[in-house]
Amino acid sequence: MTTVAVPRASLAAVKLGSRPFARIREDLAPDAWPRLEQACEEGRALLAGRAVWSINSTAHGGGVAEMQRTLGPYWRAAGVDARWLVLNAPPTFFRFTKRLHNLLHGRDLARPGLRDRELFDRVGQAAAADAAALVAPGDVVVLHDPQTAALAAPLRRAGARVVWRCHVGADAMTAPVEAAWRFLLPYVEHADAFVFTRREFVPAALPAERVRLLSPAIDPRSEKNRPLVPGAARFLLDRWALAPVGPADRLVVALGRWDHLKDPVGILRAFARHVEDPRAFLVLAGPEVGVVADDPEGARVLAEARAVWRGLAPHRRKRVQIAALPMTDLVENALIVNALQREAAVVVKKSLQEGFGLGVTEGMWKAKPVIATRVGGHRDQIEHGCSGLLVDDPADLSGIAAAVDELLADPVLGLELGAAGRERVRARYLADRHFVSWMEVLRRLDLRT
Repeated sequence: MTTVAVPRASLAAVKLGSRPFARIREDLAPDAWPRLEQACEEGRALLAGRAVWSINSTAHGGGVAEMQRTLGPYWRAAGVDARWLVLNAPPTFFRFTKRLHNLLHGRDLARPGLRDRELFDRVGQAAAADAAALVAPGDVVVLHDPQTAALAAPLRRAGARVVWRCHVGADAMTAPVEAAWRFLLPYVEHADAFVFTRREFVPAALPAERVRLLSPAIDPRSEKNRPLVPGAARFLLDRWALAPVGPADRLVVALGRWDHLKDPVGILRAFARHVEDPRAFLVLAGPEVGVVADDPEGARVLAEARAVWRGLAPHRRKRVQIAALPMTDLVENALIVNALQREAAVVVKKSLQEGFGLGVTEGMWKAKPVIATRVGGHRDQIEHGCSGLLVDDPADLSGIAAAVDELLADPVLGLELGAAGRERVRARYLADRHFVSWMEVLRRLDLRT
């Protein structure tokens, strides 16, 4: 077999602060606080003397990193020794794992081959050696997504309790999805438990007794979600030239990574071709490209969106803005996202497939009417016609546009959907629920030895 030259992978520690759950108490459902206090007490007893390590592939730019950065500090303040490690690996590795990620979402791409497996093994072995030097026997390690799968077996051998957390998946077990699982199962089957967002994402080959379901969540007091003082959102948008062209314009916001599965080009075409309301102004925004190591497609997808924008008629082009938001200052980035969502008349998430839309949850928490495609986690997040609108076919551009026009024409409906969406997030998708659910997962591990 031809060997693949791979620079040594490594793990970098990301410092987590400490934030007490008391700071979000007023945001929680009335019955949530006693349940949270009990989970904190039980968690401290269960995990006494053990660290809980989370390992993923990037410190910024994706939903997993967002949750680690914003939710992890609550764990530490609650008395859990939560720690965060990020996998550093060569671009060839992340190009492959991006393909694996897309296969799991059902995209019909080249299947993994022998050279892919050799690359995956080499990076995983090097990262596992680093991890084993840090992780003590009896510690809990949560491995996130395909990039970390090869660490499961060696960390089990080192005496850790290993949970593999898969955030991605497809609504149906198609040939591409099956190919991805044929590659991954020999690695992840060594984990003590498997955590998925939806039942439909779970392959039949995994033992059902070790599978848990758990929804992602947001921190309602993070920079991205906290209330802004009056005028702050407009100030931020003006500062970054993201405001609509006229004072009467209604802002339609579509936020997400520059990823084919997020379909920014489809959003742009739906708006430009089919939205009838002359007041509508679209901001299509995502992170600055080139700064997220595990997302190598970003520059190409952004370039495609810009090419479509340049091809629009001038009167349509002036009603669309494409923005690559700065990532050098994560607080600044979060505040811009916060401002865009708070100034939006409508938030749109037109994914072709989706594990779980944190951007959907963020928009709902700000009491904005959200339109999303009926795929993956969106199905659970939004009750159609009650807490948002779902469009059945992700390829239905006119259907997305019709939903936008409906909400712009009926502000009362938008207010009703937004208010219901906020309450749905309060009950299901805030930091308290996330912590309680994770303590239930960890309680079912055998931590006695």
